[in-house]
Amino acid sequence: MEDLDATQLILLALLVSFVTSIATGIVTVTLMDQAPPAVTQTISRVVEKTVEVMVPPKTTPSTPQTVIIKEEDLIVVAAEKTSANVVTVGQLKNRFTLGIIGTAANKDDFQVTPIGTGFVITKDGFLVAQDIVVGAEEQLVIKNAAGHFFKVQIVARDEKNNIALLQSGEPITVGIPGGGASEISEVRGFTDTILANSDTVRIGQTAIALGRDEGLLLLLGVVSRLETLPKEGEKPTILAVFTTIEGGGHYVGGPLLGTDARVLGITMTTKDGVRFTVPANSLKILIEGYKKGLEEKAKAPAESI
Repeated sequence: MEDLDATQLILLALLVSFVTSIATGIVTVTLMDQAPPAVTQTISRVVEKTVEVMVPPKTTPSTPQTVIIKEEDLIVVAAEKTSANVVTVGQLKNRFTLGIIGTAANKDDFQVTPIGTGFVITKDGFLVAQDIVVGAEEQLVIKNAAGHFFKVQIVARDEKNNIALLQSGEPITVGIPGGGASEISEVRGFTDTILANSDTVRIGQTAIALGRDEGLLLLLGVVSRLETLPKEGEKPTILAVFTTIEGGGHYVGGPLLGTDARVLGITMTTKDGVRFTVPANSLKILIEGYKKGLEEKAKAPAESI
């Protein structure tokens, strides 16, 4: 052994280890053959578990999937989300019966004359409409998508933009042309809508105009022009939005939507018949001003005591 160099010693150690392993394997197999079945089964299970831990199962890496959403699908979803909030605004009038001039026969003789479209902003029934449509201080009503009627009253006005804020009240039944009366229902079916930050509207983006006649109406176009108020060091404020959409009077008072179903504004016409959209930020100012007025009115009695 002393005459062996380092390399020879390493080779000798490997040889001894190899022979020892073979001998151990032979002895183990012999003992396994002679051992009772219960012992061999236990040893086999231990070996299997050890192999599972040392060699983890192969996992197939997940392949990312690309989902293509068509603009058509977005438009359909936007219309479905908003349709229940597009209502018909009308005036409640008496239908006089021949032979009884100036006298309504009964409550079912009250009929509604449609005068425009309105758009409900909150599920508790606050809505906006063009002020020229609801300017007459008579009993105003709205008809929802299900055909039920509710009284409404004007609670605030934005004279600059010619829009009115209304609040819906109690349900009513009205006369139907040809006889009979509408069904009465407490269910309004309105939802809270999301008003977009209209200062982010851009020329060229898709615009969806909704209106209502006997059913929901829809027209598509793009934003074609913006009327803005410049601000030093800030983004300009958008005062009016113009689109390529040209529709009838049933769209006036209805919403203009983006493909994300957010409300860009409300469709209006000038006295000269020019179609434009009052931006959503102007609607926010109208609503916030009304709420602030209510808060100040509620505080007034307490402060005067």
